Amino acid sequence: MKLRDYSKEIEQYRKLIPATLRLITDKLNERLEDMTFTQGITLETYGETTQKTKLLSHMFPGATARAAKALGIDWEYVDATGYDHVLNEITKVEDKTSLGDDDSKFAVGNNHSKAKNCLHLVQKFKVSGNEFTDIFAALVDVPKLQHPDSGWDDKVTETGNNNNGFSSLYVNPIDLCHVYPIFGDTRKYRLGTKNITPQTKTLKTAYTVYESCIY
Repeated sequence: MKLRDYSKEIEQYRKLIPATLRLITDKLNERLEDMTFTQGITLETYGETTQKTKLLSHMFPGATARAAKALGIDWEYVDATGYDHVLNEITKVEDKTSLGDDDSKFAVGNNHSKAKNCLHLVQKFKVSGNEFTDIFAALVDVPKLQHPDSGWDDKVTETGNNNNGFSSLYVNPIDLCHVYPIFGDTRKYRLGTKNITPQTKTLKTAYTVYESCIY
């Protein structure tokens, strides 16, 4: 299978992501207390992880658009069926952003995510206050994932529950060639891991310190 060259896109995201995060941190510092009428509140203390992620999901499109314009990068938020933005008028990309320490999943999304079958930009962050301290970001070519344990799982269909659950994106080591790190890296599961399951055999995400990503 011929692999696509994403080197141009990766270089663009290496500039775009830190610029976007800086805008978001500045806006959180400026407005979060007033918006919530809560003195001293930060992204770190803003409710549960799902609430934090929801807040960021409202901020990322506008902040990324502003950063892209300042950097001269052709990025457009479209929120179309199956993808979220278009880069360089050609590349259709689905955005998946999450917070936390779970290194076994590349992304978490609502159960509709299992139907997303385009290039994914996955971003995972750790925060302190309103600052982003650690980051993993990569392009994952989801349509080209081959191993049956790779891709979005489908717990809702498996359990017969309603469609309001969550799906997780996993990547088996055999599909490493379809993961293009932007910040951070991937690693295989440790030998001797107890209770081996398909998920513990998948690739793990490895964060890098955010400050090292700033140009």
